[in-house]
Amino acid sequence: MKLLGDYARAKRFNKILKHVNFEDVVLDLGCGKDMCNTKKLRTLGFNCIGVDLNGGDVVADARCLPFEDNFFDTVLAIEVLEHVDCVKEICRVLKPNGWLIATTPNPALDWIIHVFEGLGLIYPNVTPHNNLLRLKDLPMKLIKFDWMFFHITQFGVLAND
Repeated sequence: MKLLGDYARAKRFNKILKHVNFEDVVLDLGCGKDMCNTKKLRTLGFNCIGVDLNGGDVVADARCLPFEDNFFDTVLAIEVLEHVDCVKEICRVLKPNGWLIATTPNPALDWIIHVFEGLGLIYPNVTPHNNLLRLKDLPMKLIKFDWMFFHITQFGVLAND
C-alpha cells in the first residue's frame, strides 16, 4: 500500500465520476495491468474499455489504437500524457465534442513526484516522463481545469472540437 498513491487514486476517481455519463462509451487509456479505474467504472455500470501496453482489455500502443474514428464518447488519460505523445490519436478515436478527461503532472513540479517515489510514498512510474505538457496547451477546448495535490497535478476536461 502506498499511502499517498492510494489517496491520489481515490481523489482522481471521484473527480472523474463527476464528468462521465452512464450512456458514454469510455476508453480508459493507459489503464495499467490492474485496470483500477476501468473495473471501478464497470462496477458502477459504465461501459468502459481498458487499453494499455502492459495489459487491459486491449493491449495496444496509445499512438496507434485499434478502434474506428469517432468511436468513444469519453477518453480517460489518467497519468498517461506525460509518458507518450498520443493526443492526435485520442482526438481520432474521440467523437466530435467528446471529452478527454486527463491528469498529468505540473511540468514545473514533476521533480516532486520523483522525490515521493524515492520515499516510497507513491507507486513508481513504469516509464519516464518524456512528454511533460500543460493541459491548456493541447489542441482541444478546455472545459474544466483544476489543480490537484498542491499544484503537483493538473486535472482537465477537454472537448474534441
